Amino acid sequence: MRYRHHAAAMVVLVVVLVLSAQMLFAQSAPRTYLPLIGNQIEVVRNGGFEVGPSAWEQFSRKGYPIITQLAAMPKRARSGTGFAWLGRDNDEIASLWQTIDLPNNTLVLRYWVRIESPDTNCSGAADIAGVLLDFAPDDLLVTLDAFPLCVSTATNGYVERLVDLTPYHGRRATLEFVGYTNESNPSSLLIDDIMIEASSSFNAEAAAPVEPYRQLLLERRHQFQAPTANPAPAR
Repeated sequence: MRYRHHAAAMVVLVVVLVLSAQMLFAQSAPRTYLPLIGNQIEVVRNGGFEVGPSAWEQFSRKGYPIITQLAAMPKRARSGTGFAWLGRDNDEIASLWQTIDLPNNTLVLRYWVRIESPDTNCSGAADIAGVLLDFAPDDLLVTLDAFPLCVSTATNGYVERLVDLTPYHGRRATLEFVGYTNESNPSSLLIDDIMIEASSSFNAEAAAPVEPYRQLLLERRHQFQAPTANPAPAR
């Protein structure tokens, strides 16, 4: 009987030591705050373009289909067969949008782009693209992301871009992807797998820089208005 009590006490002691070690490790381990992956919310419909243009509106100044499925072509989707293709021609204006309802969460817009460009002008005054939120009833246009399309920003395949949407949670807006090219050396922007996720926190350093291209994108947006979006003050 005394042996059984001794064995039971030893088991309890081992359990206590293991739990104490785990708590100590959790307290001393370095903490990283990154967007919580895998907690996708059904906010963006048909974000992978697998059902064609369903849920999206699109505009091309040159009449190109923005949403396409070209599995046998060099321009391919990141996943599945559908993707959006902006640019591709001189003096092109391309736009892709849908209305979304943002829930009351800490939110991250996550999407993937592939940039192909022979243009050496990376000032943003030549070819430029980005993401906008249009709050039409409030006459407010917000630049979420903006970047030049040029040789130095060209990507080897698809790369991820992240945007913090938390300041706009609980509101309805038009999510719009835009691309503009000038009169020479046209760039191509491929977009795929657009999603909005709930996140425990957002690491601003993980997001791609927007400045100084924000104002350049807004200027192009107001200069060449797609027939959709309502004109609104910039922000």
